[in-house]
Parts: sequence; structure tokens; C-alpha cells
Amino acid sequence: MLSSAPSLPPGVAPSAEAVRRARDGAIELAMVAAANGTPRRTELGIRDLQSVAILLEHGVDGVRLRPTLAVGHARLEASLQVAPRSWLNLDVGVRPRGPDFPEVSSRIGAWRVPPPLVDEALALIDRWLARRGEQLPPLASTMRGLVITRERASATMAIPARMLRAVRELGGESPAKVDERLLRFVYGRLLEFQVRQPKASFAMTLRRTFGDRPADADPVAWNRAAFIALAMHTVDTEARRLAGADVMYGAVEEVQPPDLRVGGRADLAKHFALSAALTASFDPRFTRAMGEWKELDDSLPGGSGFSFIDLTADRAGLHLARAAVDPATASAVADALADTNDVALFPTAAHALSEGLAEKEFNRRYGGLTGANYTAAVQRVDRLLERLPLYAPFVEPN
Repeated sequence: MLSSAPSLPPGVAPSAEAVRRARDGAIELAMVAAANGTPRRTELGIRDLQSVAILLEHGVDGVRLRPTLAVGHARLEASLQVAPRSWLNLDVGVRPRGPDFPEVSSRIGAWRVPPPLVDEALALIDRWLARRGEQLPPLASTMRGLVITRERASATMAIPARMLRAVRELGGESPAKVDERLLRFVYGRLLEFQVRQPKASFAMTLRRTFGDRPADADPVAWNRAAFIALAMHTVDTEARRLAGADVMYGAVEEVQPPDLRVGGRADLAKHFALSAALTASFDPRFTRAMGEWKELDDSLPGGSGFSFIDLTADRAGLHLARAAVDPATASAVADALADTNDVALFPTAAHALSEGLAEKEFNRRYGGLTGANYTAAVQRVDRLLERLPLYAPFVEPN
């Protein structure tokens, strides 16, 4: 089943078009999940599927994906790194089976899995879920009426939210490591602080967020909850979703975010807070990639352009949050943020960095996200952050 090398070569770097297409594809799939089991006809084009694959490969270590479509047949080739010199090479084929669940065959390394065995595996999962007391429809009912052409694939999908949670547990995914009690506590403090100090600066807000940690609170759990609460307060209460799909639904007061600024700009405060919350919740590489995807999307016509100033705020939040959820440095980060000031939060020299770049200009000057000039530009951003005492102990190259 395992190989010493991937069967797929590295993919291409994300483009602005790939980011936009992947975003639209993700929205389409999210609408299926939001329907919570109500059948919904869903359609994705091959370029949408390829774009999602490009972004996943860019944002997740050890993942290579190649989706293809032909008339009546879809294929996904994948190479997944499971150890430094060990890869799981997959080849999954899908064919329509009239109104029923499609025929699925696969190859895992040298092991071939025919469609009847896939069907039996689905039935085994159904029985496992039933033994756990889950009242769920059969997995084979989640996709019906698949139609595949060279350009598009469409199907009627019905996926209850509780099925997604159960399958994630089967796959070994751990639940969100967010202490809801701490999240409610910190966010409540920020709401109360906003009433008492409506013109508070971002540094004042950080001091209120991270100061006076309860004696019984684990530093890592405290920091993770604090960064999500900060994003809820600074960006949007929807940042609560980072704590899990069910956490705080309908249980927070919807308020207008205050006018908080970093380096004199409200957009930089939002970049900082959201990047930190994402890093506290996900792998830092994925968070970095999301910040880059956002800037690429901005480089399309009608956007504000690729901005290395925004990227500086993204990386500021990323570096602090990465250290904040490391047990070795968690207390040091919280103490530093509980004693910070506005001058310490953003390097003045970063305001001279390039911004407002259209995609063509960004690619010409920096060679895209994998270009040597872009790598050098990100290193310059990190050097600017390292000059500030708040960040100096926590900046890591990546």
C-alpha cells in the first residue's frame, strides 16, 4: 500500500483565477452542507475541481492531487505523504450508476479495490454508525444521479450535518480544541470593555484580551480562545465558527465591531486578528496560504490589489499565534500581549512595501507565490517584524 516516492509530480503555484474558482467551488459545497440533508443538485466544472486541488496542495504539506473528467468517468489521483520517505498513492475512479450511488473503484498502492468491495465498506460504516446510536440515512443515499461530461460533474447530494461529524470522527479527526467556557468569558469581557471604552486602541484591546488569565486556565487553551474572541470582536462574530460548528451559535450578542487600527489602518487590525485566530485553530502553513490566497484574489480586476502591507499584518498574527499555542512559549506570548502598546504592533517601515498590485504586475515583479523574488519579499517582511521586541522571540521562517 505504501511507496517510497509520490506517483505525482509537484503541482503548479496558485493563480488568482484558481483562488476565485476554488472559493466558488467551496461555496457550492458549503451550500450542500448547509442544506443539512435536504437534497440539492450540485455542479462543479473541471477547472473548479482543479483549482481546489491546486490550493489544497499549496496549503497542506505532503498532499498532491490531480482530478480529471471524461465522458461518464471521473478520476482523482492523489499522493499523500504519511512519513518522511513514505507515500500513500491513490487512484480513485467514479462512474455514474443511473439514479443510484455511483460506482467507485480505487487503487491504493498496488492494492486494487473493486466496486463491490467499496459498496461493502460503505455498508460497514453504516453499521458502525448505527451501533453508535446515530440515526442516519445510508451513506449510499448521499449522492444520486451523477452525470459526468468532459467539462462538468453534477449530482444530487444530501448530507446531514451530523453525518459529517460522525465520518470525521471515523477518520480520526480530533474535535476542535477550543474551551467554549474560556471563549465566552473572553468575548464577554471584550463586549463589556467596548461599552466602557468605546474609543479604546487595538493595544488596549489586546491588553484586555490577554491580561488577567484565570489561575486555573491552561495557557494554550487560554490563548486559543482569546485569539478567536479577538477575531470575533475585531472582524466579525462569525469567527466563532473556528471553535466548532455548534459553538456559540445564537449565543453571542451581535454588535458592530469597534474601529480598531494597527499601523493607523483598520484593515490591518482585521488581518492581524483573523490570521492569529486561524493560526490558533489550524496548521500555520494553511493559515499562511489563506492570507496569500486572499491577496491573490484582491489582485483581480475590481480588487484592492496584492498588498505586502496586508501580508505583514497577516504574518504578525501568524507568528504570535503559532508561538501562543506552543506550550513552551504560550505564557510568554500572553504576557507580552498583556503588556503591549500600539507602537509595538506594526513596523513603520512596512508602510513602504508594495501594495495595490494587479495580478499581472505581481507575477512580473515577484514570479508568483513560488518565485524567488516573492520568497525574498516575505523574508524582508519577517525581518521588519523581528526588529520589534514583541515579535523578535517568536518569528520563525516558513
